[in-house]
Amino acid sequence: MSGRFLRSPKLRNILFRSADGHCANCGQPLQDDWHADHKVPYVITGRTNLFEMNALCPRCNALKGGSMPAPVAGAIHIDLEP
Repeated sequence: MSGRFLRSPKLRNILFRSADGHCANCGQPLQDDWHADHKVPYVITGRTNLFEMNALCPRCNALKGGSMPAPVAGAIHIDLEP
């Protein structure tokens, strides 16, 4: 997959079905405007990988922003020193 967004209807359907049609964060049923969210922000990984994404409702995605769930964030070490 290339680019930041998961645009393929087939892949979006797989993600939707893997979430049983519910937001991975709040559990509410997903509406037509649901978001395919990167668990680790795209700005960090630079990739869009179906296996690294969650189906979220727009509200949960907006609240999450560029943050990561604590278990994911704790497992990543980014060395910013040259």
